Amino acid sequence: MSGFEIRSRLLVKDVMSSPVITVNEDATADEAARLMRDNNIGCVIVST
Repeated sequence: MSGFEIRSRLLVKDVMSSPVITVNEDATADEAARLMRDNNIGCVIVST
């Protein structure tokens, strides 16, 4: 089974962080980086 086949069977709920961490679109990159560091995550959702 290829890596693509395995990923295509994964559900988002099984790999996402909960609660979802968001940052406002007006936040600075430094604020977003601090939020990611403090929550030990690699990305955040940018909300408008």
